[in-house]
Parts: sequence; C-alpha cells; structure tokens
Amino acid sequence: MGMEAVVAFIVDWAARRVASQLADRAMDTAVDRIWTLIGGKLGTHPGIVRFRDAAVQTGHVPPDVGAGAVEALKQAEHRDQAFARALEAAVQAAMAVRARVERHPSTIDVKGGNAVGDIYAAGPVNIKQRVVNYAERHPTRFLAIALVVVLVLSSATYGGVRQLSGTASQSTDRTIAGHPHAPEGVAPGNPRVESTFSVQGSPSAIAFSPAGDTLAVGVYTSGTANAQAVTVRSQQSGEVVGTMNAAGGGTWVSFSPDGTMLAVSGSQGQAGLWTSTGKQTSPAAQLLDDSTAAGSVPSAFVPKVAEVATLIKGTNSSAMQFWDSPSGAPKAKLDLGPEIWDGMAFDPSSTSFATYLGSTVKVWDRASGRSTVSTMAEGGVQAAAFSPTGQFLATANGSNVSLWDPRTGQVVFTLRGHTDGVTAVAFRPDGNVLVTGSKDGTARVWDLITRKEIAQLPGHDTDDDGVTALAFDPTGGVLATGDGDGVIRLWGGLG
Repeated sequence: MGMEAVVAFIVDWAARRVASQLADRAMDTAVDRIWTLIGGKLGTHPGIVRFRDAAVQTGHVPPDVGAGAVEALKQAEHRDQAFARALEAAVQAAMAVRARVERHPSTIDVKGGNAVGDIYAAGPVNIKQRVVNYAERHPTRFLAIALVVVLVLSSATYGGVRQLSGTASQSTDRTIAGHPHAPEGVAPGNPRVESTFSVQGSPSAIAFSPAGDTLAVGVYTSGTANAQAVTVRSQQSGEVVGTMNAAGGGTWVSFSPDGTMLAVSGSQGQAGLWTSTGKQTSPAAQLLDDSTAAGSVPSAFVPKVAEVATLIKGTNSSAMQFWDSPSGAPKAKLDLGPEIWDGMAFDPSSTSFATYLGSTVKVWDRASGRSTVSTMAEGGVQAAAFSPTGQFLATANGSNVSLWDPRTGQVVFTLRGHTDGVTAVAFRPDGNVLVTGSKDGTARVWDLITRKEIAQLPGHDTDDDGVTALAFDPTGGVLATGDGDGVIRLWGGLG
C-alpha cells in the first residue's frame, strides 16, 4: 500500500464524516490510531498540519494539500520502514472497520442485472454493497480511484466555484483555543515543581548548558554598577558555580555549543563573552560597549558553530554582527536596513534567522544577508523562537502565539488562551510541545500534534510581570520558569 492510498483513505473518511455518512465509534477509534501514528512521526510538519486541519476541520482537502501530505509521508516511509508498516496496518484495520460499518443495506436496490465490473451477486444488490465488495477485493485500486475522485471534487471548494457540500476556508490559519478536542497526541503527564530558588531582580533570560548540568539566569539590572547580571547554578547540587557582573544586565543569555562560554548582553549597548563558571566582574571578550546604541542589544550563540551574533542598533539602521568564540574577533556583518529591530531568533541549522519589530517579522538568509520572508503578526511581537526542526517560527503576539511556516510567512495555526500578554516561548527539544509564559501569571503547555492546551503551570507572580522567562533542558524532562518576583521554578512531569 502506497502513501497515496493512505492519504486517499483519510480524504474519503473526512469527506464522509463531515457529510454524516460514516458516523461510528469503532471507525473513529480506527482513524484515531492512524492520526496518532502520523502525529507521533510528523505531527509538526507543515504539510501534515495543513492536511490534518483540512481533513478534520472542513472535511475538504485541496489537491495541493493532499499532495503535500503524500510527499511528507513518503519521506517518512523512506527514513523509517517500521513506521510505514505500522501505518499500513492501521489503515488496513480501518478499512476493515469501514467495510463492516457499510454492510447495512441502503434504500436503493438494483434489480435484475447483478454485475458491475467484476462484482457479482446471486440476487438484488444495492449500489453501496457493490462498492464495498469492490473495495474489499481491490483495496489499492479502489483507494487510487477514490483519491482522484475526492481531490477533484474537493477542488470545487476553491476559485469561486460553488461548493458541493459543507464550507471550506481558503485561509491557512487555524485558531486553536485553550481546550480544543483531540483524542491523540502528547500525554500531559503530571506537572510538578521539583525545586525552586530566587535571584535578585526580574529574570529576563534562562538557558540550560548543552549538557544540561548547569542553568544560567540573566536579570535586568538597569545599568547598575557591579550588579550581578547572571547567575549560573549546578543542576545536581543547586550550588552557584558562576556569577557575571555585566554592566548592561543579562537580558540575553546563551551558552556556546560546547558549554564553556556564555554570551551576555543587555542595555547600555554592551555585549560580551564570559566563561560559564567562576565569579567574574569583566568578560573574557568585550564584543560591544556603545552607550549610544538604541535600547538593549540582543545576542545569541549561532547554533552548531563557534560564533556569537549581536543585533547592533544604530540611530537609523541596524546590522547583524558575527563574532568568533572565544576570541571575540569580528567576522561577517550584515546590513539589516533602516528598521531598529527589537529581537531575533536563529533557526537550528544556523542558515537563517528571524527579526521582529512591533508587528513586523522578517526571516533572513544568513549567507547572503537578504530577507527571504517579510510578514505581519496580529499584534506586537514580544518573543520568538524556531522549533527544533526549523519547521515553525513561534511568535508571541499580544496574548496569543502564532506558529508560522518560515519559508512562506503563512500562519499555520494560532494558540489562544492567555488573558494577558505573552512574554516568553520555549519548544521542547522533540518539537512536539510548546510552553508559553504570560503576564497573566501562568505558563501554559501546548501539544503541537493536537494543538491542545494540556497543562497550566500556576503559582507565578501576577502583581508584577508574570512569567518572564522559560527554558527546557536538553532532555526535555525539565522546564525552568522565571517570574517577576525573581523566583525560578524547575518543573518535571511534563510528559
């Protein structure tokens, strides 16, 4: 059975489900098994997300969406034959259930001739029974025919042609409320606070080392002299193993790929490279020290390479400057035009990065320095992050979070549920879970396979800034949250 047949089966199920022609609990359970397998393997793939949204929410799958799903499944089949076999078995089981469901006679009987193609019967046979018999004898041929028929019919929902049944939207954006129904996906587990500690000030950034053995917390210091901007703690003992008195504060903090260095930056136009342990009052390498710079200076280690990037803000323009680590020697510099960007995020392959200012979001090619995508969010962006596979760019827009396809600038879906501004977002390393922190005092955990809110993490400050920073450890088993009161909580049991 090819992946075309898998998609054809789902398309047929979706169309008939919306038309109320295939309502059966056993059938729903069988199809849920198919979605679970696909979701577990490719749940956050944009092609699968669009396919699932079209099938489940409208029942009409445009031809290009069906083709995209086929291609994504073929790639997964090539990489993982065990997945392909399990998916084929699930579809065959669902086909068997559908055949049993459809054995009930219809009210339209065909008298006389009992042959349609190679389907024969001893007496009167209804049309539905003949189709079922044919499907059972020639499943692959039947599903290939069904794919062509359903995709042709579904194309009638576009281009101004009157729809044959139901309603379809041309928008790719699917709004996901706080508690959408979905039976499969990531188990919520039992979130619990494993430990807590406090820092002086409001945390602006949290970062785990690549090995997960230490945790760095950066705070905003308002440029106070000799203020402790970054604290590094041992995950095992809780002991403070490093402090950095960065004059500009620790608004942005990130570990180098080998964990030996920290890039720290904040206000006052300052950015530097610091060793990740030890009590320090000056950086190992000063990257920037320009009090005329506009606002804070975003910085981050570029994934997988020994370079750190700083977003330099001038009076009338901005630029991305790359520096060698650990020497701090300047390398490439990219002109980002007249916009004074607020923040940035790098994709995991390090080939592109995103910048945001107000509602404007741009994706840039790192090699050429050209903007490949420019789009507008529905509100002012306060934070952004790429998913671990690079398939999504998540942006915090007001009280919502949008997940974009960074190749096209199209919103794939939107998470809604917070009652105040979202200030931080963090993907779990497997890419299937996103955590969002808000001024409403909650961190919310979202299953990105079902786009369902699966947990709320309460107890954070609500009088000041709510949840201000988030980070997963490299295993995905521990989540750190920081709030406006300076309390850091380490959560376990997130599935």
